[in-house]
Amino acid sequence: MGIIALVLALAGAPANTAFQCAPISGHAGWTEWDTTPIVVTLTPEMCSDLNDVHAGELTSDPSTDANMAQGLLIALHEASHAAGWRDETDTECRALTLVGLAVWGLGLSPQVIADAWTWDRTWGSQYHQRPCQAADSGRLGAS
Repeated sequence: MGIIALVLALAGAPANTAFQCAPISGHAGWTEWDTTPIVVTLTPEMCSDLNDVHAGELTSDPSTDANMAQGLLIALHEASHAAGWRDETDTECRALTLVGLAVWGLGLSPQVIADAWTWDRTWGSQYHQRPCQAADSGRLGAS
């Protein structure tokens, strides 16, 4: 299973979700959920980070490992939007819970999990307007 298929499956995105790499102004990723199929777009930089994850190219370079963790977390965040999660805080919390499964499924070092959480505390803080809540609390149609 490829990295994108794994990310979309873990997040519960519809099977026909389209994925593309393209420039996005002001964002690392974007999901168009009002289209058929739903379209997930990541910047070329994030796609490059995902290619490194897929290749399992963990190095002793902390910045490289951190970039891979960032790409994986952003892909999981956007895939969660495709799965029906709309609220940014709930979506980010969901992505953080899925990082460990993705790392395990890809056979990567647990350091990627730590790097993803570190990146989120530093750069993802705008998504944490409140503490993470129970699973499914932010999914569209969840009770």
